[in-house]
Amino acid sequence: MYILLIEDEELLANNIKSYFDEFYEFNFNLKKTVKDGLEALKESNYDLVITDLNLNDSQDINWLNKIGEIKPQQKVIVISSYSKSNLKQISSKISLLGYYEKPFDICEIHKQLKNIELNIIYER
Repeated sequence: MYILLIEDEELLANNIKSYFDEFYEFNFNLKKTVKDGLEALKESNYDLVITDLNLNDSQDINWLNKIGEIKPQQKVIVISSYSKSNLKQISSKISLLGYYEKPFDICEIHKQLKNIELNIIYER
């Protein structure tokens, strides 16, 4: 599975990648900014995007709608310190699979990734 991880907290991003490297052969592309994340999305196809909402170069969470403009129905998991109620502004152009408020339990994301991986294999 090819995953784009957009997270400006380097320690958290590396911990997420390291954790899943122990269990899977996922290919992670790590980006620290909205700009770099959106550019990566334009250049490649990803099975999943895992992203923070509050990144250094983001004004608000509406940038998440740009993911749906670039790749309609892109599968997305959000990890953020923002309240889930803020997601009402997010477009239906993306497929929001999960929302995890920081601090989160990585095991919960692990369970969801197993299901996502099975669905991706089934879709192919």
